[in-house]
Amino acid sequence: MEKNIRISFCILGSFILAFLNHGIFERSRLGLFPGGYGSHVLGVIIVNLANIVSLVGFLLIIVFSVILIINNIDFSKIHDKKD
Repeated sequence: MEKNIRISFCILGSFILAFLNHGIFERSRLGLFPGGYGSHVLGVIIVNLANIVSLVGFLLIIVFSVILIINNIDFSKIHDKKD
């Protein structure tokens, strides 16, 4: 049971990473540069880094969801039904 809770927290953290590219956080990320982030090299780096971290968040959601599903399948019941 504790393993499921840990994986659920990993999924929650992955959601936070995935929503880094959401519109709510976009204004705070782009608000660092008053003239727009396009003229600053640091702004472009921050935006591209946020896009990559958001993609990693989505991939981690998929991976941890599959792990959680596999952990909750009871293979002994599936094996007993074949006999």
